Amino acid sequence: MGVVLLVWIAYSSAEKLVTMLGVTGTRIVSRLAALVLLCIGVQIMAAGIQGFALDIWQHMSRTVPAARG
Repeated sequence: MGVVLLVWIAYSSAEKLVTMLGVTGTRIVSRLAALVLLCIGVQIMAAGIQGFALDIWQHMSRTVPAARG
């Protein structure tokens, strides 16, 4: 609930915030937000690839007979 309140406050006072930060500050905040979103996306993608690879590995180890020597 705290995050919702924080976002609502930020959105409701966005015009004042942009005026206070200026052009350069707004660009910095925008790029930092983009970096955070990129990191979250990469983490989600890595977790998906890892889960997919583990499923394939487990499936292959069950279907391939062990070598007899």
